[in-house]
Amino acid sequence: MGLSPPVILLSGGSGARFGSDEPKQFALLGGRPLLLHSLLALRPLGGPLVVVAPTPFIERTRTLLNGPDLGADACRLVAGGATRQASTLCGLRALFGDYEVPDGTPVVLHDGARPFLQQDEIDRLLAAFRNPQVEVASLARPIPETLVVAGAIPGPITGTVDRELYFSIQTPQAARAGVLRSLMNEAPGDQFTDLLTWAEASGRKGWLVPSDARNIKVTVPADLQLAERWLESR
Repeated sequence: MGLSPPVILLSGGSGARFGSDEPKQFALLGGRPLLLHSLLALRPLGGPLVVVAPTPFIERTRTLLNGPDLGADACRLVAGGATRQASTLCGLRALFGDYEVPDGTPVVLHDGARPFLQQDEIDRLLAAFRNPQVEVASLARPIPETLVVAGAIPGPITGTVDRELYFSIQTPQAARAGVLRSLMNEAPGDQFTDLLTWAEASGRKGWLVPSDARNIKVTVPADLQLAERWLESR
């Protein structure tokens, strides 16, 4: 029996845009930290789980992971880096150092501040890898608003674009373990904002999978207020 898809949960950011003294992943949603919501959504996968946390908050994160909802042996906890890409590399090194992950196995990467991930979204993402030509995949949403090009706001519009050709990239994302090992050697720099841009830098094209409208990322306090309303409406 093959290894269940491993997961790397990225929660290494400082949360500067959230305007709090502590990272946003510790903000409470329905009485639980955002990070815990994201973790519990991923537990049904059943594979190895690596959590990447900011160095100053490692012990705070460890306390959360050791709580009754997860259990002490549920996760491997590692310190992140100064950028998202650096944190991703920290998580991958820990995963591949601790587990033998076959090259064809998808490795899932998710944000610790996306609390509403649904099982059917995970299923759709992993189903994409039934196609042997898919190396990297990501959840994504169409963009409903009109899109224009401008140098700044306020400022003049310099053009419009066809929104049918543009999509908002979300997590989770996934890539085959062999591809990730290659990327770690080919392009390990810090300039990549997500898995798709990292893969594209090495000439690999990603595959998009539709996500749910509620798979929001909590970035600013208004996002948390919206998440609270959605949670209450369930």
